[in-house]
Amino acid sequence: MRRAAKSVLLLLAAGALFVACQNPTLPDKVSKITLTASTTSLVIAADGTSNYATIEASVEPATATDPSVTWTVTPAAGVVQLVPSSPPGSAIAVVTPVATGTAVITATSNDGTSVVSNDITITVP
Repeated sequence: MRRAAKSVLLLLAAGALFVACQNPTLPDKVSKITLTASTTSLVIAADGTSNYATIEASVEPATATDPSVTWTVTPAAGVVQLVPSSPPGSAIAVVTPVATGTAVITATSNDGTSVVSNDITITVP
């Protein structure tokens, strides 16, 4: 009788473990980031006014637990100024020209996967 009771307990424990393994609560990780820009050519007018570009990072899958990104501009200073929308890590940024040249903008996932987007090249003639 003791052996049968131990077997039932083991089966119950194994069944509970199996059920727990069928319902994982793992976070959805970022697998792809695609950048799109409203324009890739910015102009500084003679009167000091300028246009701007809006850049959006589309994160896949849409169900990613942490869809936030970190923006990178190369060169780091001098050609454009990038201002991410609020809150920090937002998938939208506004770029304004600072000086003549070319800048490359990328976005990197903040969820630990280090997925990097395509490049967007902004030219200021």
